Amino acid sequence: MSNFCVKCGTKLDEGVRFCQSCGAPVSKPAQDSPAKTFQNKPAIKNPDIDARDASDAEGEVRLEGSTSVSTSLGGGPIDIIRSGVTGVFSAFKNAFKNPKALIPAIILGVIWLTIMVIHAAGKNPLPVKILSFLSFSSLGTSGNILKYIGVLLGKGIFATALFSLVANLTKKDKSQKQSPSDLFKNGLGVSLETLWSWLLGLGASFIFFLILTGGISTYSFMGGIAFAYAAAKSASNNGFINKLFTSILGKKNPKYGSGITRGMAAGFAVSAVFAIFNIRLLIPGIVLIVISAVMLILNMKGIAVLGKKEAK
Repeated sequence: MSNFCVKCGTKLDEGVRFCQSCGAPVSKPAQDSPAKTFQNKPAIKNPDIDARDASDAEGEVRLEGSTSVSTSLGGGPIDIIRSGVTGVFSAFKNAFKNPKALIPAIILGVIWLTIMVIHAAGKNPLPVKILSFLSFSSLGTSGNILKYIGVLLGKGIFATALFSLVANLTKKDKSQKQSPSDLFKNGLGVSLETLWSWLLGLGASFIFFLILTGGISTYSFMGGIAFAYAAAKSASNNGFINKLFTSILGKKNPKYGSGITRGMAAGFAVSAVFAIFNIRLLIPGIVLIVISAVMLILNMKGIAVLGKKEAK
């Protein structure tokens, strides 16, 4: 009997240890049919465990004490976006019921505000430079309105990724913790069949990195690492970004959405390193997107069919 992923329902190839769609570890083959397994599974069985699973499904961020809103792969792009936005508002609403959950946000906000005031006074001592580098705080204070909006969005992703990491590391139950190394291992993988989508995500991340950081700079490094963490978490846990790409590309090929998300995780990590050496990313990003488009066309035409086994 064929084996299916117990997390997202994708049919698994023989011998794989991780789901090629969502990255979840492969357990023993199910004895019941997939339809029966998923139909009989209630939405919530254990509040503690299922709240954690729902949080991981959202992928990018969860404030402690928030109520997660699950988004299934069955919805279209508009449904996924609507559910994601609802989940964010629900998280912030419930966060105010637990003041401790706001402590990281308050600390980060104070750091950013302090550095902004010091820069406005025309001073930039070495301690401030180091803090600016670590907190991704020295960007987005100048330029046109579009650049400012892009960097503001980048800071939001940086903050949510940081809060998500802190929440994961401070969990009391070790079984609920997901180490960053395991996260990136599951969130950066690529198979031959999803190579074109992985390259598409890689190229797109170069361009998004420029938008979210306002341009290449040494101070962009921590932003790139945070973006890579958010994308890897989404790919590994079937989060919002992963679901959005899957809904756009089609429910029959969820692995392609995961391929794009994983490619973006790898691309953001590479972009962070490139920022240190001031390497330009726009042209490489465009080239990678063109290459992925050519590979997709050749694959669809049957001229160059990519393998379906996981690349070693």
